[in-house]
Amino acid sequence: MGPADGQIASAGHAQFNELNVQTSSRWYKNPVKAGPVALTWTFTAKHKTAQFRYFITREDWNPNQPLTRMSFDLNPFCSAPYGGQIVPETLTHNCTLPARTGYQVILAVWDVSDTGNAFYNVIDVDFGSGATSPGGDNTVPAAQWTSIGQISPTLNLKAGDKVTLRVFDSNGERSDLAQTLLINSDSEGNSKTWSYNLAVKVNNSSNGLIRAGQINGDKIEPVYDTNNVYAAANSQIVRTEVQIEQKQQVASTLSIEGVASSISITPGQTLPLSVGVNVGGQPMDIEATVFSHDGNQQAYSSKKGVSGLQTLNLQLTNVQTGQYNLVVVGKNAQGDIIQKTQTFVTTSSADNRDNNPAYSAVFPEGIASYAAGTRVLQPADGKVYQCKPWPYSGYCKQWSSNARGFEPGVGDSWEMAWIKVE
Repeated sequence: MGPADGQIASAGHAQFNELNVQTSSRWYKNPVKAGPVALTWTFTAKHKTAQFRYFITREDWNPNQPLTRMSFDLNPFCSAPYGGQIVPETLTHNCTLPARTGYQVILAVWDVSDTGNAFYNVIDVDFGSGATSPGGDNTVPAAQWTSIGQISPTLNLKAGDKVTLRVFDSNGERSDLAQTLLINSDSEGNSKTWSYNLAVKVNNSSNGLIRAGQINGDKIEPVYDTNNVYAAANSQIVRTEVQIEQKQQVASTLSIEGVASSISITPGQTLPLSVGVNVGGQPMDIEATVFSHDGNQQAYSSKKGVSGLQTLNLQLTNVQTGQYNLVVVGKNAQGDIIQKTQTFVTTSSADNRDNNPAYSAVFPEGIASYAAGTRVLQPADGKVYQCKPWPYSGYCKQWSSNARGFEPGVGDSWEMAWIKVE
């Protein structure tokens, strides 16, 4: 099944919810080009492996909405069967990137065969420049100890939460070596405090087979930060996992209200935009950002501790006609993140369709309904264009902010789909 839509980047793990926030400016993008590319894994745990698969976003995906299955091509652009073998420390696949333009995301999936699980990684890329060669570093400590995992202070916990270090050898899980730490107060739930306390408990209870901490001379000592987990050289222990169990908290809900789908403007004006944000359940810290059709940030506002219906006021300067994306992200005290995206179109106040029946929409309004004979106004040049008859009419609907080849009067191939109405 894999992670749910909207949770693909975090692989469904609540402690990594920040990874699910998706906008066109949120993440660093690795420059790539279509063609050969080397994709390298560095493994901190070794599983028997069924295969590796690599997917890429569709040309028309929306970079300002959370990743879903429909964001990606259904078929992988590269796959590598592995026949149940155990992976080495690093492994490189030589793949061929398909043709794309602009910002895209690669989803790398590692299907293991000794459990029912899979591991997911996302790579943000930009097809505007040259390729890169990803890699990694895997440092092995002193010979008598082998690094097999980490206790990372990923998030603050609450009283009643639990964190468990699970231990695995080459035959599977060693439940006899697992260590569980109960959080008794919010102060104990500080991320660096529980990381330290769990490392202390591991060192006091593991019969010398594993230790947690940082190497200090000939000792491995717990620290109030990331604690590496080491296995004795003859223990046959191969990896660890940190499992966090949080008490059920009241969920939050988030919706956007009061933003029209079409706003009349005078090109070049400053546009005040009032955004109604309705938060139910737990209060949320809210960030609202407006992006233009080409992915540039146009306005931003934030507010802490929003509960119920409140208004955020944004101001867009030098507004032009076209499509905009309003992205609202809320985060509550438990680290739950909700993202909502609403698209709106700005049209010139000089355009009055009631008095000008030459067109039925301002591009790209209602694009899903475009058919042979549909006439639209292109706000970029003020011209009217008519959709060509079948078999070319299907091109009239093929448009997104990342794929503008058939956009009337603008795209490289617009004449395949449209006729300019003189």
